[in-house]
Amino acid sequence: MSGATSGAIERIRAHVPGFLDAAARRAGEGLAFVFGSARILGVALVSAGMIMLLLRSMLYVRTGWGVEDYLGWADDGPAGPAAALLELWRRCQLLWLARLYMALDSIAFVPIYAAFFLKTGWVLAQALDDDTGRPTPAGRRWFALFWVPVLMLVAVDLLENLAGLQRTGGYGAVIGAIALVLGIAGVWGLAALGVWKIPAHRGALALGLLLLAALLAGMFFGTDACAAVDGASWRGRLGCAAHRSKSWLIVAVFSLLAAAGICWLFGAVLSTHADVAGNPERARRRADLRAAIFDCLVRSRYVLAALALFAALTVVMDQSRDIIASTASFVPRFFTMIHVDWGGAPAPAPGVAIDWVGVLWLLAGSLTVFGLSILGLALLVFACWLWTRSVCHLRSAGRRPVAAGFEPARDGNRHEDIFARDWARVLALVPVLLVVLLCANVLEDLAKAQTGAGAHSAGGFGWLACLLPSVGVVAFAVLAVFAGGGFIWRRGDRASTAGYYDCIDWADWSTRAGLMDAKPHAGPAAASGDARPTDLKYNFLGKVTPYLLPMVALGLVFLCRLIDVLPGRTGDYFPSMAFPVILLSLTFWLCFFGWLSLLEVYDAVPWVLVLVAWIGVLGLAGLTDNHLVWPGPLEGEPSTWGGIRMWACSAVLGGVIVVAYRWAMERVRHPGTVASLKVYWPLVLVVPALTIAIMVVGNYFATARRPQAPAVPAQAAAPAVPLETALAGWLRTICHAPDDNSPCAPQLAPRPGRGGYDVYFVSSEGGGIRAAMWTAFALHELEAEDPGFAQRTFAVSGVSGGAIGAAVYRACSEGAQGAARTAREARDARETCIRRFAQTDLLSPLLSSWMFEDLLGRLVPSGLCRTPGCGFMSRGAWFEQTMEVGAPRLRRGMRELRHADTTGPNAGKHVPYLLLNATWVETGERAIASELVVSQTDFPGSKDQLGLVGADMPLGAAAHNAARFPYVNAIGGLKTPADLCDRRGVAVPGKHSPDADTRICGHLADGGYFDNGGAQSTTDLVRAFVACLAAREAKDAATGCGSLPEGQRTWLRENLVPRVLMIRNESDPGAAVADRCGEIAQPAAADVFPVVDNACTAPIGKRYQPARPLCAQGKVPYLDLIGPLLAVINTSGVGAAGRLAEAREADAIVQARIAMRGKAAAATTEPVTAIDLLPKGVHFPLGWHLSHSGVDNMSEQAANCRILPAADKS
Repeated sequence: MSGATSGAIERIRAHVPGFLDAAARRAGEGLAFVFGSARILGVALVSAGMIMLLLRSMLYVRTGWGVEDYLGWADDGPAGPAAALLELWRRCQLLWLARLYMALDSIAFVPIYAAFFLKTGWVLAQALDDDTGRPTPAGRRWFALFWVPVLMLVAVDLLENLAGLQRTGGYGAVIGAIALVLGIAGVWGLAALGVWKIPAHRGALALGLLLLAALLAGMFFGTDACAAVDGASWRGRLGCAAHRSKSWLIVAVFSLLAAAGICWLFGAVLSTHADVAGNPERARRRADLRAAIFDCLVRSRYVLAALALFAALTVVMDQSRDIIASTASFVPRFFTMIHVDWGGAPAPAPGVAIDWVGVLWLLAGSLTVFGLSILGLALLVFACWLWTRSVCHLRSAGRRPVAAGFEPARDGNRHEDIFARDWARVLALVPVLLVVLLCANVLEDLAKAQTGAGAHSAGGFGWLACLLPSVGVVAFAVLAVFAGGGFIWRRGDRASTAGYYDCIDWADWSTRAGLMDAKPHAGPAAASGDARPTDLKYNFLGKVTPYLLPMVALGLVFLCRLIDVLPGRTGDYFPSMAFPVILLSLTFWLCFFGWLSLLEVYDAVPWVLVLVAWIGVLGLAGLTDNHLVWPGPLEGEPSTWGGIRMWACSAVLGGVIVVAYRWAMERVRHPGTVASLKVYWPLVLVVPALTIAIMVVGNYFATARRPQAPAVPAQAAAPAVPLETALAGWLRTICHAPDDNSPCAPQLAPRPGRGGYDVYFVSSEGGGIRAAMWTAFALHELEAEDPGFAQRTFAVSGVSGGAIGAAVYRACSEGAQGAARTAREARDARETCIRRFAQTDLLSPLLSSWMFEDLLGRLVPSGLCRTPGCGFMSRGAWFEQTMEVGAPRLRRGMRELRHADTTGPNAGKHVPYLLLNATWVETGERAIASELVVSQTDFPGSKDQLGLVGADMPLGAAAHNAARFPYVNAIGGLKTPADLCDRRGVAVPGKHSPDADTRICGHLADGGYFDNGGAQSTTDLVRAFVACLAAREAKDAATGCGSLPEGQRTWLRENLVPRVLMIRNESDPGAAVADRCGEIAQPAAADVFPVVDNACTAPIGKRYQPARPLCAQGKVPYLDLIGPLLAVINTSGVGAAGRLAEAREADAIVQARIAMRGKAAAATTEPVTAIDLLPKGVHFPLGWHLSHSGVDNMSEQAANCRILPAADKS
């Protein structure tokens, strides 16, 4: 036990009678250890900070304000924002949670960070003074530079919390006073102010008080936020001043600590005592330390890369938020299913029996996913520590001897060893921190949803209704915090007395890792057969060695994926397996690259470059093009066991990897032995042979999505329709004249008042699953509102998720419901189909195949298979397979499907055309998949996907082409006959030689690169629509616009009113029409209290003004470096180019109405109607998974969509 620990125990013994009791002694030793070590204090501080972050996240309201905003508001009058926020907390009965947050901040968090900063400052002050070689007490005066700003920060933090608690009313003032007293006592005791003899430094204390008073006065009187406006009391202004001062003091504390650390690392002397002669040796040692730090960073590069990928998948991309919310939703669903009225869901009808089988399935599925997620996180934490510790521990090839003149340092006491030890522990904590940040974001989303709902309920919500959806998330986050803290604590218990950096050889490490047979150790442990603690720490839970770790991770990955692909009820009760798959897959690949990093350090050979070169050679040879657009139409219905067959091929391939891994490890254990060669040399041939066999089997049997021969009977039955012919046919159905000589007799209802008939052109924005399902639900509800909606709508132009939503709407529409006899039955069947697709987990198969099959597909010649990706080694194949399970008609040909829905019993019926917009990678142009002929005259600068292929294409594949989300969905190669590729004529020919060779003509990416709203294609349609009614450029007098009788054309021109419906899914559609740029600095109560807005339709200028320039995004660091990249992104289809297309779309409608005259010119209806997905407090992610609550909220919003006046509702 250290001297500091012993001294702390003696102080506790002197003040606590009976401290000699053993239990109390152990508690005192633990307390003294925690608050006597800067490292352990750091872990305690991070853990406490994560708990406080979770509490803070639960106190947000729908408008985005939270408890930290409340603490910074000076206006606490009845019309002020503080009163509005308190009222929202009261309605949800969460005021106690806000008080708990502020009280815990004062009582626990403030003392912990004060102790950490003071301890760190003391260590740095000692180290800087010790650098002189003759430290003196005078040099310790530098410590005042650290403790003065720390205590100033403590003071303003305690003052801020006191003011905030007093403003809550009731017992708030009493709680605030108690928290203040306990906070001060905690800072005095835990931060050991008496030990540092801070009260003796009266001059520094006086200076600190003066600085604190000046800072508070400056904020109190000199800032607009704390100004004496109406409603601002002195108490609110003082709390505001403390809140604003805290930000400056945090920067000051961290800046001073960082500057001191940098000075020590580079050997700068900052002492009042002169340097000693010959101390330049210190500079050499610090140079060695800096070199060791850099070396540790380089050695742990694969761990850093894995953590960067994990951060991108969890914190940067918001998809994981919906996954965690979906997994944790089993708690309120469980209470709902057992008929407990918890206030957040409709109560079941009286007399309805409890579905106990469903309840058990829900518990089993949710707890399984929950448990696998915790296990996966624990494995990833252990893997990050293991491979960082191992690669830093291993002695590198050609290690230089200790330089002459250096004082010998025992291994374990060198600064290099200390850094290497703590660096591994820090990286082990990063996954836990990322998971807690993810959970905090989820809690914020849930809090916004629940407080928003409680704000407008008659009696508010009970605390159970507001907090029950968060219980699962909190449990998961708290388990993660304690697991991470416990892991670091156990590492301290098993700390080695030897070195940690560049100090053991391969044989020693292999023995510790369980790869080599351990030699017997002297002592009692050896006699009992037990391993040493230093050996056990290399085993996960003391059992799983590094040798077995990748096999365990891979086995768990396939278990998770098996649950995902099982048909039946698993999809209804098992949440998404995406999160455990991410954790376990990262663990598996981290083990692979961990072994690789050890070999690179041991042999000084960059083996990863060999892999890169091999992948490059296969790629240049065209042997790894496994992301191909699915060729030709697909026959039959999708097999419910298709996913199982694909999984089986992947699992067998995983087994081959395990065999190869065991062989490689055996070679490491017995290098060059005759026995090893005799037993394992056949595997050198067997492993590649097995891999090729699996590829052959997968090519023919892995999936039911086998392409058919490109013979074209279906194409001949459903040819592409020229745009002019399509417009003429549509206008004839609207006119509904019995013959060419009769006047129009439309069956559509006219608008009341001035009359006229609305006709629609629909554009749908991209945005992943939220765009897809919002588009499908919105189109469904619009057709339910107006049975003539499909008849009025010429086409739907979709991009990315909007394209998938349009395709799902088509696949689920009435033509798919052969058994539906009434409009009501057809509507219900369509809604059921859309809901089934919305609840299909598209993300898990996509991510899991991306992190396994796709990576392996780069190492083997998968491009030789006739089926893309050999049927299973492509995440595109897994994605489309899952889409077809959700909506079976997506597997049918795009043109074939429209032909079936408009012929036979459906003859004379108009079905809106689809324009699914992708981007041609090689040229940046549009590449449109449509039932229309995409000619260069009608759609300038566009390519016709189906025309280039010369055949029909599955509707799901065509939608996926438009939705190849950057990096997540791979870019797809389009194979076409050689004679059709890159044709630059007026139109792509409809015929080609059947003997022509096929090759990859180009690649398709997400349509959002060109235009994220599909507005450019809609503008082209509007222009052609006006030209058709004018008949000035009729190219086909037989079937085109020239065939329309002049009388009918005149009636159509004078009575039709064109409109664009733009389906948008922005998270905050109102922000774009704000009068001022930037955030609201001084909100009012109206800005805090959510406004009820159930209408999802609005004129384009009300919520979105694409023609108006955007606000600047603030200062950008390193602008000269990243400015060109930002310019490229901001001018793309998701930036200025997309907004310009939408502005021109609106202008095209205005010009069309002017040119048509008649009812169109006199119409007062808005030219463009935005159908917005409003921010109702539920988080709608940008990826490919939507939780049950997200589906329900979206469906509810869509049900409120109205584009007809009240008199026209059917």
